Amino acid sequence: MPNHRHPVRLRPCFPVALFALLCLAAPSVHAVSFHSTAIDLTPDGLEVWVVNPDHGSVSVIQALGVNTLLAEIPVGREPWCLDVHPTNGEVWVGSYRDDEITIIDAATRTVIGSIDTGFETFGVAFNPAGTTALVTASGADRIHEIDVATRAVTRTVDVYRRPRGVAWSNDGSHAWITHLLTPGYFGRLTEFDAGTGATSEILLRQVFGTDLGGYPSAMQNLTLAPAPADTLLWLPNIVINSAKGGLSGVPLTPTNLFHAGIRPINTNTGEDLNWDTYFLSEGGTPNTGFAGGTTPVAGPVAVDFRLGRAYVANLHSDNVTVLDDNLLYPVERHVFPAGSAPIGIVTHPGPNHRAYVANWLSRDVTVINTSAMTIVATVPTTTTAALDPAVLHGKQLFFTSTGKMSFENRNSCGSCHVFGRPDARTWDLSQFGKRIRATKDWRGAGWTPPYGWTASFDEIHDNEWSIIGLMGGEGLTPLGPNPNLGAPNAGLCQDLDDLSLFIALERYRPDTPFLNPDGSLTAEADSGRVLFHDPVVACATCHVPPFYTDSTLDENPFILHDVGTADPEDLTTAAGLDTPSLIGIWDQAPYLHNHRAKTLEEVLTTFNVGDQHGT
Repeated sequence: MPNHRHPVRLRPCFPVALFALLCLAAPSVHAVSFHSTAIDLTPDGLEVWVVNPDHGSVSVIQALGVNTLLAEIPVGREPWCLDVHPTNGEVWVGSYRDDEITIIDAATRTVIGSIDTGFETFGVAFNPAGTTALVTASGADRIHEIDVATRAVTRTVDVYRRPRGVAWSNDGSHAWITHLLTPGYFGRLTEFDAGTGATSEILLRQVFGTDLGGYPSAMQNLTLAPAPADTLLWLPNIVINSAKGGLSGVPLTPTNLFHAGIRPINTNTGEDLNWDTYFLSEGGTPNTGFAGGTTPVAGPVAVDFRLGRAYVANLHSDNVTVLDDNLLYPVERHVFPAGSAPIGIVTHPGPNHRAYVANWLSRDVTVINTSAMTIVATVPTTTTAALDPAVLHGKQLFFTSTGKMSFENRNSCGSCHVFGRPDARTWDLSQFGKRIRATKDWRGAGWTPPYGWTASFDEIHDNEWSIIGLMGGEGLTPLGPNPNLGAPNAGLCQDLDDLSLFIALERYRPDTPFLNPDGSLTAEADSGRVLFHDPVVACATCHVPPFYTDSTLDENPFILHDVGTADPEDLTTAAGLDTPSLIGIWDQAPYLHNHRAKTLEEVLTTFNVGDQHGT
């Protein structure tokens, strides 16, 4: 369990009389959301609560008058979502790394309890009555229904992979759960019946088009539209266009690679309205500074509503898009700049016309006047640094699409490597001299050079070529990078050094959802360990501990293996493939360089013809 330290209490620096006047003038509001979010308001509208994932804390900001940081409260590690209870004065916070819900008394700013909720706890949301909370355990592929009064888990339901965000219906009879990544032909949205505990799936279909099109990805928090359009769910997502490429006759370009999308779902019929997907990156207010009259938008992850407007936080383009709240007939009204990596937004229901944007990587909240369409304040949310400055800068570069990183601010490293993990999709890279390639997982890459399925990079810095060639960016090196496997790119540019440093330091958490509660191997896993190290089976011959790969820069040429899975048409794999590390393999399905194996069992059987990939 995490060590809950005493909270930091900060007092606002303005006269007591003014504070009293503001409190007297405060509107009688009921600022309650029924969906998971990174930032929320108290029911009286006086305070904003926001998560700080890298710091393992939540912050409280004064919502009226002088916007001020009131407190920062330690919670479990990696909090991504919180929810303020509608009546009982509690704030529930999910801990992705400590697998629990932390319960805070909002008045005293103290941690008063916790609930074990499963591997990689992410989303939490109270139903409208405040009697039930729904929590997603993303790594365990489960949702938990919790009785708020007793804090007991009343139901645990297995669902499709990597559940994330939660949104309740206004009557509390149903809830909907997103899934971060969907490797198949269809995306998934789970519907939960609160009466029976039954679940059903809504399939999210591909959008077809020459330039506009793709599959939904990076699906986090979703929101139900307000009345009278409250039969529509708004699902912000990256539309990932992996069906394009040289083999399809439509090559990948910086403008068709990814799109910023809002997918509407009809809750009455359970229908995916894929043809009504709103492409924020394509249909916005004309701006002659961007080809095609588009507004620079990438990576929408959260949405909130106020007075006929929808406010969309865009993770990668560091801004907020304002739309009419009728998604079937939308009009873009404005785009506000925000801080680095916005992950949440909440609008104030009172007459002060405010929206608050949670900026993950600039460690602050942007305060927007939604009436005057102006930014009125930027409020820091933390008082200490959680990362080395160079690592934080590299992380900001990884998740941003702005500046030199991409063409028209459309694409970021985080578009494919969603929150640091691969997008679970294959790409047709034939126009770049390759064929079908699965997105590699960069977590743990600092241990296992060279890189790429065919060991085509000898340093992480070589990703500069992806920024230029795939994302269409100007690139970070002032004079351009050296060729892959040529002279070093390290040291050419501080920005590229910082980006590469962040990638090199990314790690998997050391445990998995398949261990015993005490962290030991189950009996079945221990039997598997014996087989893995059996010299006849020969898994450990190539997947050598401690990093479970024989990939090394010490060999010339680099070690490659033909395990019978290469595509005959792909000449770049003729010499074999680099051995991928098996650390974190539980979180990497589908498998192989072309994702033909859906499970590890298929790797060892169906796609192991002639025992080329272990006996």
